[in-house]
Amino acid sequence: MTLNASAVSRIREHAKFRELVDERARLGRVSMVIVLGAYFGLIALVALRPDLLRSAAWAGSVTTVGVIFAIAVIVAGWGLTWLYVRVANDRFERLTGELLGEVGQ
Repeated sequence: MTLNASAVSRIREHAKFRELVDERARLGRVSMVIVLGAYFGLIALVALRPDLLRSAAWAGSVTTVGVIFAIAVIVAGWGLTWLYVRVANDRFERLTGELLGEVGQ
């Protein structure tokens, strides 16, 4: 589907488009801060507290706290990806449909 310049202009000026752009940007920023915080937090622990990371996760365990933290960072990334896809498929798609319906496409 191609849009002419007038349709693109109407979409860009519509309040729902601004809402969609703002919500996507906000979710992206929050996700980015969480992921960067987790990764840089892990790197900071590696640099500042290697003794903590190499200690056993629980008594008698060969698994270290560092491995648990690293796995948690990976799982958090998966969780945020799942959350973004869910919000995109639910909220963002609904807003896009409403926007196109109101603009007359």
